[in-house]
Amino acid sequence: MFPAQWFCDVVDIARVHIARVHIAALPLLDVQSERHIAYANQFNINDLLDVLREVQPDRTFPEDLPDLASDQDIVANDKATELIKRLQGGKGWTSLRNCIAPLAGHYAAEESGSKQCVDQVGV
Repeated sequence: MFPAQWFCDVVDIARVHIARVHIAALPLLDVQSERHIAYANQFNINDLLDVLREVQPDRTFPEDLPDLASDQDIVANDKATELIKRLQGGKGWTSLRNCIAPLAGHYAAEESGSKQCVDQVGV
């Protein structure tokens, strides 16, 4: 019902794309005409629920699904990982928590009818 997946923050994807397509002619000559798979890490619905529980402890979320497997596939994203580190001064991919926390804040604000935009919720 909820198969394990891979995730990547949309900003990280944009950075890899822009580096490959638009600024590759600058200091990153070695990334021209290459495909970069922008996957940060695996996750399943229980990982997502853990993040939601952490960033919104006052809310109630469903219990974890028992015996839920994680994706054991290996994705060859070494080149994209190296590229994202070069573009971010050594920092790697954005974590699942940092991808989900702002979204959870926006959802909670919308649900409560608040007009206040919450960009960073505990990130």
